[in-house]
Parts: sequence; structure tokens; C-alpha cells
Amino acid sequence: RILPMLKTVAGKVGSIFLGILVLAGISMVKGWFRHGSDPVLSDRPIPAASMTLDFEGRPVTFSKWECWLSHDDDDLVRLSFEGPGLSVEDALDFNGDGKRNSKDHFEKDIDDPSSCDILKGRMFSFRGDKEHFLELEGAGKCRVLRWSVTPGDYWRPKLGNGTDAWSGDIEVTVKVGEAEKTLRGRFEGPVTHVW
Repeated sequence: RILPMLKTVAGKVGSIFLGILVLAGISMVKGWFRHGSDPVLSDRPIPAASMTLDFEGRPVTFSKWECWLSHDDDDLVRLSFEGPGLSVEDALDFNGDGKRNSKDHFEKDIDDPSSCDILKGRMFSFRGDKEHFLELEGAGKCRVLRWSVTPGDYWRPKLGNGTDAWSGDIEVTVKVGEAEKTLRGRFEGPVTHVW
């Protein structure tokens, strides 16, 4: 009488244990699939810096610039493009409240590649500054009045060296003589996080 009861209990315990193993296995496989399809980690290389804007019907291309997302002492995240003929920089408004302050930060640790998802598909608008400029053929160094970027893609190379890559749309309004001109175009290239 005891032996059949022990077999029944052992069978139930074995079934439960097997069920747990199956569920754990399914969870692990799903985790691998999610990691494998991560939209940020990529085998794509980092493209060379390139920005092309339309100025009065002709393309103006800027290259050899550097781009940073810098985390400053005021707990702001600043975006800057600096290079020959190009200089713009301002703090990001991540939470969309119209202010740039310590509430604007990445939700996850920046070492987590998915932290940069907050950038994709959003337009970030900035005010110009007397130090911000574009150099335009025939117009010289023009002061930037307003500018915006809309990152369409952002990725972190699997074998990267700490520099990520992105691409998107950019719009810059400059003062040309007494007139305001708005230039629209595309950019792509490396972006480096600096603390």
C-alpha cells in the first residue's frame, strides 16, 4: 500500500519538476531570441560623418565633424556637432516638458544599448547661440538661430569601441545677411557619450 502511494507522489513531483524545466527552457530561448533581434546592437559599421543640407536648391555637405552626447556637471545631457564650418550645441529635453534640467536623462544606464531608444523618432529642437554657426559658400559664416535633429536610427556596434552611430533629419535656420534661411537635410555618423 505504501509503495504505490510513493510511486504516485514521485510521479507528481517528477511532473512538476519537468514542467518547471520546460518553462525555464522556454524563457531562456525567448530571451535569446529577444537579444538576437535587438534593434540597437548591430553588425553594421559606424559610417563616416556626413551632413548634407539644401541651401537655395543646392546641396551643402559637411564632413569630418564630431558629435557628442555629453553628461555635464549640471546633470544635463548636451548634444553637440563640431567640425569644419559647423558648430552647434545645446541640452536635450528628454521628457518633453519644455525645460532642460536634471529631469532630462536616460531612463536606463547608458551602457545598456536600449537606453538610446529614447532618441529615435523624436524631434529635438534647440535655440541658436551667438557662438553657433554654419559656413555657407557665397554667404560665409552664418549665425545659427534655431536648429533641430530627428534621429531615425541609432545603433551600437557589437564590437564597438565606445562610439555609437546614428542617422536622421536635421534642420538649421541661419541668418544670411538680413534674411533668415532654413536649410533641411540628413546626417549620419558617429556619436560619442562623454562624462
